[in-house]
Amino acid sequence: MKVKTRVAVTAALFAAALWSEVCHAYPGNPNFRNKPVTFLAKTRTDWVTNATTMVGAARNPGKSTPLNWAKALSITNGIDYIPAVLTPEGGWPRQMVCHFVRVNLTTRNLRFTGSDRCENWGDPMPDDPKHMARKPDGTFCTKRTVREKTGDFLARLRGPKSQGGKELNAVLAWNNAAWSPWKPPFTNEWGDPNGPLYSDGIQVSELATGYGTHGGPKFPNGVFVVYKDGKADIVPQITKAMVSKVWFSVPAFVAHLVSSGKAPMHADKSVRPRTAIGLSRDKKTFYLLVCDGDNEKSWTKGCDFPSLSTLLVAMGCHEAFNLDGGGSSNLCIWDYANDCPAVLGRPGGSWHSTNSQRDNGSNAAIYFK
Repeated sequence: MKVKTRVAVTAALFAAALWSEVCHAYPGNPNFRNKPVTFLAKTRTDWVTNATTMVGAARNPGKSTPLNWAKALSITNGIDYIPAVLTPEGGWPRQMVCHFVRVNLTTRNLRFTGSDRCENWGDPMPDDPKHMARKPDGTFCTKRTVREKTGDFLARLRGPKSQGGKELNAVLAWNNAAWSPWKPPFTNEWGDPNGPLYSDGIQVSELATGYGTHGGPKFPNGVFVVYKDGKADIVPQITKAMVSKVWFSVPAFVAHLVSSGKAPMHADKSVRPRTAIGLSRDKKTFYLLVCDGDNEKSWTKGCDFPSLSTLLVAMGCHEAFNLDGGGSSNLCIWDYANDCPAVLGRPGGSWHSTNSQRDNGSNAAIYFK
């Protein structure tokens, strides 16, 4: 079955099985901001009923029953998805709404892409003298990407080139690297992603930042790299010898969550929305985990690092690390039935209204050539 047909069938099943809500318009990319978005977010009792058997308990941190991928939904060929609500009754420290994705990297024509370089890349970023964003080292942020909602990003990838799109058969998108600036009034148009970020073989973020690239200091928590031949790895740095071979890359943010198949101890036990990625031991399977949060009244507060590590081990990760989180965390698929992005879950953030999406400085996606 062709990719488009399979995803169309899956989207229809999602709409029926997850009780999709009415499409809403949202602002974003000028050419795609009027695209509607479907929210597939309502709680289902069988998510809770099956959560313990699917994921196991977390009474012993790092020792979780392997995720039962036999219960997964198929987004399309090579991409599986499991939604789950984990509860204190199942041994978890709080209710957590999680979205598990498994990607077979050997799937034919499967490719990664990310946020593009913006126009005037490398220019000073300040919008005005009152909004001059400085990095921790005292330097000013520079223009690297245009901030964009994950749903807008997915719509733009699929959109016609005549309108600024890329005409890619993109099926899945998520928030990617951490970025700056994040200061009031939070209206800066651009993003300056942290660390060695590449997309479509092109350098996106600044290289001379000491984030573990071109012979600089090693990035402490790893860099996920997809090479032009389709192979993937998690490496400590991108060297000069690697640059010509790199198709896509993203560095860790804050924490290395799984090392050699084990969950390390974490001093940071804060509870927030989370996005994390990882690889299997043979590096042929990519894992993506997005945990909703900051919706404590009706949904979930989020996930702590110990629980996140436990879940990633349960998924099958041999190595895994944290990406940007908080209100940036978001996961979308393309809903062929409604010709619009579909948000899986509820993006959070205390400054958000329910079901809103943040304009992120970095997004990533999977498409088929």
